[in-house]
Amino acid sequence: QDGEPIRIQFHVPYHVNEDCVFPIIQHGFEAADAATNIHVRATQPIYRPRVLGIISHYPLFEQFEKTLVQVLEACRDNYDQGGGGRGEDALIIERIIAMLVHKLAVPIPGRFGVAFSIRNEYIGCSLSTVRNPFLSAFPLKALFDVLSVENILIVFSALVHESRVVFHSHSLKALTVTAQCFLQLLYPMSWTFTYIPVLPVEGIMALQSLAPFIIGVPSDVFMTLEEPPENVFVVDLNQNRVLTPSLHD
Repeated sequence: QDGEPIRIQFHVPYHVNEDCVFPIIQHGFEAADAATNIHVRATQPIYRPRVLGIISHYPLFEQFEKTLVQVLEACRDNYDQGGGGRGEDALIIERIIAMLVHKLAVPIPGRFGVAFSIRNEYIGCSLSTVRNPFLSAFPLKALFDVLSVENILIVFSALVHESRVVFHSHSLKALTVTAQCFLQLLYPMSWTFTYIPVLPVEGIMALQSLAPFIIGVPSDVFMTLEEPPENVFVVDLNQNRVLTPSLHD
């Protein structure tokens, strides 16, 4: 919701029938210190959370979102029909994943697409041979949801002049979608320089590169910088602001 990726959380059981020791789960990470382990009597099943997501280098955000929603709805239908056991839900999820990974062909740009259905939802996937915004099903509206027309033109001009542009946002989805939208708008030109939609904290030094780039950085990581990189257009997707190199001082 609110522009964030959809993730499905389910639980995997620990199968234990006697006293056991297991690590406390803290903020999604297992406590490594043995001193934090606790003894429990396994009178009932113990579950630990798992998250299901889709990772792909194909920019099919809407299709992936529909797929995850239908996986969730399939599990809900099972529960409403008297099922709802965690083992049954896991089986439903595994069947859908097997279909997506092993049975579906990969769409070939400009030649053929792929269509499939989950429950009664029809999902079609196709890729254009070029990044023509008029031929693409990519959600360009998402770009105008986070930036004004004036700021879009400023960033577009910076990219045409092969400048260095860094986006930062609290939303990882906004970073990827915005960067992809600008690649679409550059048609019939193409971006041949560094392109990193989401830069991990370990690669923060990439912002010091002198070559043109498009880089997205999570806002919490960007805020750790003592000052913005020199001669870089900084685009704040949270506040709809563009800091041009001349304004850094």
